[in-house]
Amino acid sequence: MTEVILYPLSVLTDSPVQVVEPKTMDSSFGGLSNYLYYCALPPGVSTTETLEIGLSAMPKTRREPRESPCLTTRELYDPEISGRIAQQLAKMHTLQLPLSKEPNWIWETMRKWALIIATDITPSSKCPACPAFPKQDPGANQDFFQFIKRIDLDAEITWLKAALLSVDSPVVFGHNDLQEGNILIERGEDAKISRLAFIDFEYCSYNYRGFDLANHFCEWMYNYKVDHPPYFSNTPANYPSVQSQLHFLRNYLEALGKEKASRSATSSFTSTKLDSGQVDESGSRERMYSEEELRKLLSEVDVFQLASHLFWSMWSCVNAVSSNIPFGYWDYAVCRAEAYLTHKQKIQRKLDAEQLASTKSPQAGKSVADVDSSTTIDLNPMKENSRASTGGSWAARQANGPDFA
Repeated sequence: MTEVILYPLSVLTDSPVQVVEPKTMDSSFGGLSNYLYYCALPPGVSTTETLEIGLSAMPKTRREPRESPCLTTRELYDPEISGRIAQQLAKMHTLQLPLSKEPNWIWETMRKWALIIATDITPSSKCPACPAFPKQDPGANQDFFQFIKRIDLDAEITWLKAALLSVDSPVVFGHNDLQEGNILIERGEDAKISRLAFIDFEYCSYNYRGFDLANHFCEWMYNYKVDHPPYFSNTPANYPSVQSQLHFLRNYLEALGKEKASRSATSSFTSTKLDSGQVDESGSRERMYSEEELRKLLSEVDVFQLASHLFWSMWSCVNAVSSNIPFGYWDYAVCRAEAYLTHKQKIQRKLDAEQLASTKSPQAGKSVADVDSSTTIDLNPMKENSRASTGGSWAARQANGPDFA
């Protein structure tokens, strides 16, 4: 859990100096592993100017001076917003930082958590005092605890690593926690999106590309704006459809191509490139990605769902006995563990089938889009499913789409 240390904020007003202290701040802005506070003057105080330097940088804190709401789970289905998230994520994935480029963070973190769960969390472990569960029976979480303890986490991590390495996902600088609460949106007077920003970078590191993409898709299923225990809801049907995934991944690959082109724009070869691709002699634009690349990315994301589920299940176990944030950590740990085990069966069958096919035919492992063999995937963006194209279809999606209760 991230500790937040807040110091009084002095602001310049027309009246005597006002001090805003932590006890007067609104802390109802979410945060599952840290505390988020909204800092503002009390009602009725006239402000000439707020001193930006009034709140200094303190250890273990971060200040986001923005008057922007974070997204809701429902908004992730908006094709415009989804496309903007994909483009922003692509830009982040091209960052080159003076850090180790080895993807060790995820494995070291999971191994550390597995050790804590195996040695430090026992049936007698009590959750810290939490206003959300003031009269909780110490044994209320025994079923959840026993479920988790039956899972050999070390063995699962070993199996998971082998499964992830089989899809050869590139290592990039990732956010690693791109849920709706960590995305701020700003709109202009015309209600159009003027800016979209990521926040909460405590889990950032070099990691597999597939983790960031799959983790974001998994977050479509979970709503954390629930005002009663366990303070989240899980709707598996809300996982993005294949067409919604393709819409996101097209935007991601297109933005990725633009970023790479802009970085090499000084050469005479790349100077002929346009923002959305190259133009051939007939005047048509060439996409910056191939259909095969799109298919492989779709399959990569499918396998990396496993990493998201197991990672956050273990995270939740550790927080269950260390955090006093009002959230059903044990409920969430089991929810994500069940999702991991269910999806593992599917991926295991797929990997076994591909391995068997590869021994029979050198051409056999090339179909990587994980969908029913009877389903046709249209990768042509000009024929894209209407839910990812027009505002009208977005309204229809809200009327007929998944339940976000």
